[in-house]
Amino acid sequence: MNSMMKISNQPTVHLYVRWSTDIQKDGDSNRRQLELGTNWCASRNIVLPPENIMKDEGVSAFRGKNIQDGKLGEYLASVKAGKIVFGSSLLVENLDRLSRQDAFKTMATIIYELLQAGIILVTLDTGKEYKWPLDFADMVTLSAMAGRGNGESERKKMMLTKAWKNKRDEARNGGKKLSSICPAWLKLSDDRMSFDLIPSRVAIVQRIFRMSMDGLGIHKITQTLNREKIEPFNGGGRAGKNPRGTWANSSVNSILSNRAVFGEFQMKIRTHEPNKRGKANDGEPVQGYYPTIISEADFNASTAVRTGRMNHSSGRKGKTLSNLFTGIAACSECGGKMHQRLLGTYKSKNPEVTKRYKETKILYCSETVNGNCASKSWDYREFEDSFLTFMRTEVDVDTIIKGGTGTRIDIINGELQQLDGERQAIQSKVNRLLDLDDDDDEQAPMGNGKASPVSISIKAKLATHDARLEQIISRVSDLNQERVTIIESRASANEIVKFTGFPVNLSESELYDVRAKTAQQIRSVVESIHLYRPNLAKRARIEGLVLYPPQPKNDPDARFDRRYVVRFHGGATRTIFPDGNNSEHAFIVLNFGFDPSRADTLPTATRTAEEFAMARAE
Repeated sequence: MNSMMKISNQPTVHLYVRWSTDIQKDGDSNRRQLELGTNWCASRNIVLPPENIMKDEGVSAFRGKNIQDGKLGEYLASVKAGKIVFGSSLLVENLDRLSRQDAFKTMATIIYELLQAGIILVTLDTGKEYKWPLDFADMVTLSAMAGRGNGESERKKMMLTKAWKNKRDEARNGGKKLSSICPAWLKLSDDRMSFDLIPSRVAIVQRIFRMSMDGLGIHKITQTLNREKIEPFNGGGRAGKNPRGTWANSSVNSILSNRAVFGEFQMKIRTHEPNKRGKANDGEPVQGYYPTIISEADFNASTAVRTGRMNHSSGRKGKTLSNLFTGIAACSECGGKMHQRLLGTYKSKNPEVTKRYKETKILYCSETVNGNCASKSWDYREFEDSFLTFMRTEVDVDTIIKGGTGTRIDIINGELQQLDGERQAIQSKVNRLLDLDDDDDEQAPMGNGKASPVSISIKAKLATHDARLEQIISRVSDLNQERVTIIESRASANEIVKFTGFPVNLSESELYDVRAKTAQQIRSVVESIHLYRPNLAKRARIEGLVLYPPQPKNDPDARFDRRYVVRFHGGATRTIFPDGNNSEHAFIVLNFGFDPSRADTLPTATRTAEEFAMARAE
């Protein structure tokens, strides 16, 4: 009910004013309805208080929104509650203002309820007053007016639907664009035939995609844009966590998910099906509707990288991305995920020991926390140095640090990312088509034994997608084989060089970027890493066993009780037994699944068997 409407013990007069569009508001509709109402009251010496004028501005009556959410609905509720006195009047320009629904619904849910409650309905355009009981002539007149309003709305709806269909067909065939609504890096040309680029915004979008393909997550990209005070599109955030003038994670995610960057546009139509109110896709996406600023291949590559991050490396990364192996490192003992943390706080009389505990980061199995695993932790820095030393032929850190690109391995990794993203996109299309095919089967008439035209079209598209998926699988296999061949040919036992670490003269943000690129390259080459370092004494306690002979506190074999297995995409594996005293050296390196003819070029141990035996004897 109108909050300003006063409850009176005397009959009152209310004027109901409604229009559907802003054009009507700015035009004559509002003025005309008000003038008719005030003139009617003046001719009868009736005062019409301002609070008794009810307005539904920009509200359609075709589907009853003015009853569901508008002032008319509040008035009807007041009538039902007995708050409007018997003999009161409701003024309307004509019946169309109350409802444009079908005649039966208008008569049953509005007019009869008003009249039976003692309300006098006045149509101002005719000056006619209707009250209960209705005679036959008035009943026919009201029904005719109600039917006319609904028919007019139906006619306008059909004309509008046809007009928009013509617009969509024209835009689909290269004619005028559907509307000026477009991505924030574009603007509609004066002749409405194309979209013009906004160069400064295009450069920002292209940089966002480069950062994404380099392995930076959405949060880090957002931080970078805000740190550099890059102006967001459309003013950015509004308040709170992301105030106006700053980028929000949702804005970056929206750009990275927007297929308009490579020109695609999905037209929409309104749907009024039960439980499906809103908008539905109108046909296949239109290719080339927008100008391309990112290739579809790069869009797919970015999608694949982000999907990989969500599947394998969620969570906080720290200021410099402290853990390169999040999501791919696991415990060989139990399969639990390997997490990173500081060794802990330990106060010792020796300051060096206290400092070491405070600064040392470890990799530990997540299952050791609840006592379900008996594995020992690894010194994270030693493991990272060992891994990058013995994977230097697969993970080209030097090129990343120097900012270089373009090596064949980089190109192969990039194409693999693109193909993975395209595979995901095609799979999504296939799933949607299968859903449509199911719906069509349910709706198709039974008994004729023939598939509907819709089903035939869907099956043809599915066949095209299946053929492309087979091509992708074949190409991925070829690229993986080429990558393995290059890696094997580059590797040499005599040329293994110790990883000397990341540059120390980089800022935190620069170091994060370099380490993010390194982590992304590791994930593009490596499927999983399993770390093995058993705690025999703890395992015995868990299983209720007694070690014989007991394991000494200072076990001389602790130097050799560790190894890690790297499984590459494509199936090959490498097992490394690092030296416990110097992780950049290894006593044993075993390569499996590589081309046997190239065995002498694969990475091998930097310590000999004799040195291994001598070390064990110490």
